[in-house]
Amino acid sequence: MPAVDTETRRIAGRILVAQLAVTVIVAVVAYVVAGALAGGSAALGGGIGITTNLYMTLTSLRPSSDARQAVRRLYVGQAIKVVLTLAMFIAAAMSLTVSWPAMLVAYVATLLAFWWVPFRAAMR
Repeated sequence: MPAVDTETRRIAGRILVAQLAVTVIVAVVAYVVAGALAGGSAALGGGIGITTNLYMTLTSLRPSSDARQAVRRLYVGQAIKVVLTLAMFIAAAMSLTVSWPAMLVAYVATLLAFWWVPFRAAMR
């Protein structure tokens, strides 16, 4: 079984760290600007982005015996990631009082971090 490229693992780790950092920043700003509900909602939104990306990272970086298995794992992993994301947002909507703008801004910030980190790495 081929090993996963160490640079790929390094970038995946940087993505998760960046997602955590933007979540903390957005949550603190939301807390200061709009109060505890907004801060907690931002932390929740960022947590959804981080959790689902962590799942996908762990799924996709496992060694595969062949290319077909790797591609299948990516497709199934991405589908599960989408379902998990929807389920977490639905659970938040049904069981919690949240500030939707704060939660969505933090979630989108994690998506931006997901794209920014590899883009920045490729520019080096």
